[in-house]
Order: sequence, then structure tokens, then C-alpha cells
Amino acid sequence: GEMAWFYNMMKKRLTPSLLTLKLDPLVEQCLDVATKTATWENLQAKMKDPKYQWTVCNADCHPGNWVWDPKQKRIVLIDFETVGLMNGLADVATILVFRSNPEFRRKHEKQLVTLYYERLLAGGKCTADSYPFEQCWEDYIYEGAARMVYNLIVVVSFMGNKNT
Repeated sequence: GEMAWFYNMMKKRLTPSLLTLKLDPLVEQCLDVATKTATWENLQAKMKDPKYQWTVCNADCHPGNWVWDPKQKRIVLIDFETVGLMNGLADVATILVFRSNPEFRRKHEKQLVTLYYERLLAGGKCTADSYPFEQCWEDYIYEGAARMVYNLIVVVSFMGNKNT
């Protein structure tokens, strides 16, 4: 919803004389398709889907927003500017897709998503029947792609205008 509106307003605002960033046609097509499906109706349908695992997410989860608490021996999240309700895999995907090198991600992502899934089951938020691992893995892939589209829209909005 909001990002689709923002992207479409940005595209209208950027006349050819102001445009300094030329997107690859495939990237532009992907952004157009992604933002056209970001509707209020689709969000409402997703919110009613019992398979979707809603939780509070930082939505900007990276080491710069972590502080080590030596007494509790745990990481504490800071910077809640973009906090919101999403699938918890949004934060997992942000860390693995954007904050680790490809070799590390390829080697460890299945293990880390499995650990996330096991903790989700242990917390009693779902069962293996109501939320099978295959769905969890698909959600991880989806959330990684969604974060990528979101970041592309934000970057394009800042880089595309000579006056920004």
C-alpha cells in the first residue's frame, strides 16, 4: 500500500530532466509488478490467512542496531523507527540477504531458518501441521525478495532526483 503509493508518486515526480538514475527495464518491471500487488485488499487477505506468522519486527535489523548486554549475555535491539507487524522472517532475511556475504548465506541460511522455525514451534505459536517447514522456507524467500523491493524503492527515491 504505502510503498506502492510512494513508488508511483516518485515515478510521476521524476521527469526525464530530473532523472539521474536509469533503471534496468527488468528491474523497473519487477518494481511495477511488486507495487501493483501491494494493495489494501491483498494486505487484508494476508492478515486473515492463518498460515501467515505475524509478529513485531524491527524491519531494519542489522548489527548497527544491536547492542550487547554483558549482564544478560544477549543482544538488545535498538532503533525502532521502522518497527511493524510482519512475518518474523523479514528480520531473518534482512540479516542473511543484506548483511552477510553470499558464501556465508548459502552455507548457513537453511540451518538458521531451521533454528528460527524450531524456536517458533517451541514457543507454541504454531504447530508443524499448521505451519510446515516448507511454508516457513517459502516465507523466508518471499520476505527476502520483499525487503529487496522495499530497499530498491527507497534507494531509487533518493538517487533519482538531482534536487535530493
